[in-house]
Amino acid sequence: MKILHAITSLDKGGAENHLSILTKEQIKNGNNISIFISKNSFYWVNILKKYGIKVFKSNYFIEKNLFFKFFKLYKDIIYITKLIDKIKPHILHAHLPYMEIVCYFSLHLTKYKPKFIISKHLDNVFFKNSDGQKKSVVGSFIARKISNKACKIIAISKAVKKFLISDFVGIQKNRIRIVRYGIDDAKTLSRKEKNIKLKKIKFLNKQYLILGSIARLVPQKSIDNILISLSLNKDKNIKLIIVGDGPLKLNLKKLAIKLNVNKQIIWIDFVDDLITFYKNIDVFVLTSQYEGLGLVFLEAMLSKKPIICSNTSAMPEIVENNFNGFLIKPDRPVELSDAISKLKNKRLRFKLGSNGYKKVKKEFSVKKMYLETNRIYNL
Repeated sequence: MKILHAITSLDKGGAENHLSILTKEQIKNGNNISIFISKNSFYWVNILKKYGIKVFKSNYFIEKNLFFKFFKLYKDIIYITKLIDKIKPHILHAHLPYMEIVCYFSLHLTKYKPKFIISKHLDNVFFKNSDGQKKSVVGSFIARKISNKACKIIAISKAVKKFLISDFVGIQKNRIRIVRYGIDDAKTLSRKEKNIKLKKIKFLNKQYLILGSIARLVPQKSIDNILISLSLNKDKNIKLIIVGDGPLKLNLKKLAIKLNVNKQIIWIDFVDDLITFYKNIDVFVLTSQYEGLGLVFLEAMLSKKPIICSNTSAMPEIVENNFNGFLIKPDRPVELSDAISKLKNKRLRFKLGSNGYKKVKKEFSVKKMYLETNRIYNL
């Protein structure tokens, strides 16, 4: 089967990581895979090319103002239109909102008409601002319009599906199928074998409880909640490793100084070697306001680490309270601090981590994800 995936970039991110795992499994099972991207992003490109996956890039990357953004959109539509007519894929699979729009318009122009599939990776696509607060009637209209063009829509969690079929969005229930992320092998956690950025971890003494968090530093991820919880916890033998970058980084560092927890925190922009990262932490913490699913949680479970996360959106589908971690209310640093204190117990960490490993192997396998996706392609 010829499959053309369309995604904004192949940079670091949950949707991008998911696509790299899915396409490697697809090509392993004898499919012909191509990916179209519209931004210069090479994090996964060279790896995927080694598997025989073809990556096509638009040559137009100017996005300085509104005019150039529309010009770029027009050029991307023309590019993928020509690409579809050239390679004639059986499936056109769009990921993330920008590519949904590009593919929607291109299918009005192509001579060849592939089966159009959309993957929804978040429950806020088109509808909310970066804080996840405001709803857009225009966004809802766009989503319905594009969805009507698609043969099927893949929601990555029950939470995403619930939002899509809500009265506000109004996509028909029978058009949506749930296919959750898959992760199998620890090798998928690393692009390289070594990473010098993790050398700082070696200075941490085993007397510390080491918390780890991986996130883009934006309001959605509520990293400030973790910093406040550290300040509330009387035990100062707790270290926090934050992997990620974003517009809030400077403000978060200032907040850490203000709360007098800056000496407890190690900041790392990014890591290629996630195996080493997860090996060196005791607990994974991320209290996001919302998540479509959250591949980082599955990575932590695969690494046998207990999780503390919010009890909102898709997170309760991954974490069962007192089974493989703790669910807390968003923006409740006192609850988070209490959960951290409970996980000072090494036996409890081992128990919850082991349960999480069994859960991820049973419910979130790559094979299951591939078969369910393939079944949708063949409907």
